[in-house]
Amino acid sequence: GEGVVKALEALAARVRAASASTDQLALIRATEAVLFDECGFRGVDADEYYAASNSFLDEVLRRRAGIPISLACLFVAVAERAGVKRGALRPVSAPGHFLLAFGDDDAFDDAADVFFSRAIFLDVFARHRGPRYGSLSFGQVAAFIARHVGVNEQQAALYLHDACKNYARPDEVGARCARNLMLIMENEERRSLAGSVGITHGVRPLAALDIYRQLENAFRNGGD
Repeated sequence: GEGVVKALEALAARVRAASASTDQLALIRATEAVLFDECGFRGVDADEYYAASNSFLDEVLRRRAGIPISLACLFVAVAERAGVKRGALRPVSAPGHFLLAFGDDDAFDDAADVFFSRAIFLDVFARHRGPRYGSLSFGQVAAFIARHVGVNEQQAALYLHDACKNYARPDEVGARCARNLMLIMENEERRSLAGSVGITHGVRPLAALDIYRQLENAFRNGGD
């Protein structure tokens, strides 16, 4: 809605004011500083993780908290409005986590560097804990995947390599958001949905479920 757009524009204006230059990495660092250090955006606590509100951008902006994919969407929306080139931040749908990766095209040339050592990975879900989560290496992310998915680091590196090369397009990100909401809605009781979705977002629970199924199908078929 209009309120969300205005909020994104206001955050982008703060990023431009905070950045010392129009250099792409400088703008990304300024976006981190504004969102996580100044405004206090954070990853939600474990007991909030599966709340439907985490997938609605207006709620993420209001509560200043979200899940990895919604915080990534917020970060890209603000960074690009502040001057980061469209597509410079790659959404990486890695096993067990959703991150952003930054680097020029050569940084993701596996013929020259299969481990993408020039790429920078940003864990938006954990960035509120400190700047180190905004400068993760390929190896650090692969180690995280290995620990949380239960595979060895070599297998995790292969998973991450594939996720970087076949990074999520906007329609795929939207479809994943839709699937998240579908799972949440299908696993909650009707009364809970009436409170968290029907009242908060002005639609009946089953209607909301139908809307997001249609949205996912539209994304899959290349629609708007």
